[in-house]
Amino acid sequence: LACATDARVVGYGGMLGEGILALIATLAVSAGLADWAGHYDSFEAASQNGVINFVEGAGTFLVALGLPRGPSEVVVAVLVISFAATSLDTGVRIQRYILHEIGEAYRIRALYNRYVAAAIAVVIPLVLVLGGKASALWPLFGSSNQLLAGLSLTVVTIWLYRSGRVWIHVGVPMVIVLAVAALAMLGNLLSYWNDSNYLLLCFGVVILALQAWVVFEGAIAVRALRRSRSYE
Repeated sequence: LACATDARVVGYGGMLGEGILALIATLAVSAGLADWAGHYDSFEAASQNGVINFVEGAGTFLVALGLPRGPSEVVVAVLVISFAATSLDTGVRIQRYILHEIGEAYRIRALYNRYVAAAIAVVIPLVLVLGGKASALWPLFGSSNQLLAGLSLTVVTIWLYRSGRVWIHVGVPMVIVLAVAALAMLGNLLSYWNDSNYLLLCFGVVILALQAWVVFEGAIAVRALRRSRSYE
């Protein structure tokens, strides 16, 4: 019970931290910019120079604390680079762990080797970058990220249902998130098809298929549980 309480506290603190970070980022690229019209005079301009706008806007906050403009922007730029490097390291590390677990589950001995798994985790994004597909990954990342949230809600919903607890307050958001994210992914797939971007199209299809598989497995688990309860 104490471990569960600590986990909830850590999760709640992480949620608050992410919310504060999102608020600061939003303020930096809006209230932190003096020349609003110069940065966002069109949708095309608004979709460019996001990092530069954030550095300039967040630097404005430090200027208000008494730091000069130049050093303020340098400090923010270093923080952004450090965050990006840490995220990249974490992504590669987690992907290596996942590949290792897949190797254990399906008895693929090559994936047991951490160097082979790490090489695969690095080569795949490297191919995308060298192929000029890096910028096109963001819409795919956004939709897959929301699909991951929907799958997390799916797991929680099934757990609550199996535990005999109230699950509707999690099940309804689960359906909404999965439906919206799936529609967004289908829109991305259609765009990739029209642009003959078959590499990202394949990635998107695999992600959408995995989502459908997890939802299907969840439905089977719920159906089996309902049958077992009906026989009791």
